[in-house]
Amino acid sequence: MVQLLLYSAIVLSGWPLDTAISQYVLKDIFSYADSKHIFFFFDACQIGGLSTLVTSSEHYAAMASDMIHTAIEDSSLGHGAFTYFFLIEGIIRSDYKYMEQAFDYAYDECKKKGL
Repeated sequence: MVQLLLYSAIVLSGWPLDTAISQYVLKDIFSYADSKHIFFFFDACQIGGLSTLVTSSEHYAAMASDMIHTAIEDSSLGHGAFTYFFLIEGIIRSDYKYMEQAFDYAYDECKKKGL
């Protein structure tokens, strides 16, 4: 079983695939969480299968792609476009109070950049 401090984050990036973690492992890990409210954020290609982690009305997910589409990458941003415009600019650095505002901001910025 994977040991996890429940107030920490699992951050996986890079290649090769042996750095990946499956939706089944994540589901098992979060079944032990003592918090009802969990927010999942994924910026990766074809990540839609992880939507199965949203198992209650207290779980939330934001994903850069679905099961068949790819996430947008732009090396000038230093991150994937979803991470940069939605998470960094839209949530962390802005005064937005709602996820919908951050999403709309990210969507508009990606369109402006032709991403």
